[in-house]
Amino acid sequence: MLEDSLLDVISDCTSESLQWIPQSYTGDNPLAVVKNLFRVHHIKITDTTIETQLPKMVGYPSLGAIKRFLESWDFTTLGLKLTPEQLMDLTYPALTFIYEDDAEDDNDGQFVLLVGCQAKQIYYLHPGQGWQVVPITSFLDTWSGKTLLVKPGANSIEPDYEQKRQAEILYQKNRPVQTKVTIHDNFLTPEECQRLMAMAEPLYKRSLVMRKGETHLSNKRTSFSADLLRDNGFVSSLYQRGATLLNTQPEYFETLQCATYQTNQEFRHHYDALDENSQNEIESYGQRVSTILLYLNDHFVGGQTHFPKLDVQVEPQIGRAVVFHNVDAEGQIDPDSIHAGLPVLEGTKTIATLWLRDKVWVNSTKQNNKPLRSAIAA
Repeated sequence: MLEDSLLDVISDCTSESLQWIPQSYTGDNPLAVVKNLFRVHHIKITDTTIETQLPKMVGYPSLGAIKRFLESWDFTTLGLKLTPEQLMDLTYPALTFIYEDDAEDDNDGQFVLLVGCQAKQIYYLHPGQGWQVVPITSFLDTWSGKTLLVKPGANSIEPDYEQKRQAEILYQKNRPVQTKVTIHDNFLTPEECQRLMAMAEPLYKRSLVMRKGETHLSNKRTSFSADLLRDNGFVSSLYQRGATLLNTQPEYFETLQCATYQTNQEFRHHYDALDENSQNEIESYGQRVSTILLYLNDHFVGGQTHFPKLDVQVEPQIGRAVVFHNVDAEGQIDPDSIHAGLPVLEGTKTIATLWLRDKVWVNSTKQNNKPLRSAIAA
């Protein structure tokens, strides 16, 4: 059922004229969908408040965490597991969860904002894709059924909203230049890049990702990778060059890894640092504190390295080194270090990566007793 007040929203939806707030990356989705919910309802709560309070809710980024956040701002909410038949009878807008096409488990998906359903079509806002008008049958293919009905209350407004919103706008205008990602051009010569690519070519295997201290194949990382050991004098010299760049010792670097991305391959947004699920790994072999990413070629389209929190997108250039730190001064994962290797649109992208640990890697049991697990790079 459609409320009359939302008919205009749906009309704007189909014409794509309604302004919406896009998510900057997949992990930003819960924040973005709540911001858009507030936009549709004309709720005066600042983005800063959403970004500060919502991630602190128990269970974040679950639908339950969003429910708790909204209730803290005087929203009435009702969480339901709906059937397709109930879609027509909803009071819109509502939040719901849809699975990704290549979902590997029940958590691989995105929240969207439902705004209406009529004439066998569903109308919704996906913060990563914009307004969508699709047949209900297509929507049901990825719909989880998990839905949150929401209604703002009399106190769903932030005190001093106008003043806080003006402060947000002023900050964005005068935002300081980021210094967390640094670029070092000509770190490698074209000849050195070619040499590394030739050495890696016969060694490539499907790249893995790390979860809970173990490695797995994943549709989120679709590249091929190869480890280049230190027993080659040329490769060994690169460790020393990286150590000089980061003012450290070469023994702290993991084994250098090359990775190649064909057309349409990517590595979605992720952290290089190991999380709390890899605590045994961290205690034994150290945290991955910094990354040196090397572009070995640039004759391809796409494949930029994207840092959404910093609004930085690095263009590949042969021989270029990109340096970023994965943890803060207290050793905690730096949220700003999240990044992605964007899809290659045409051609083949090849990179090499050096990860710096905070414990000596050379001669560790991990290096000597089993191959380095294909770790995380973009």
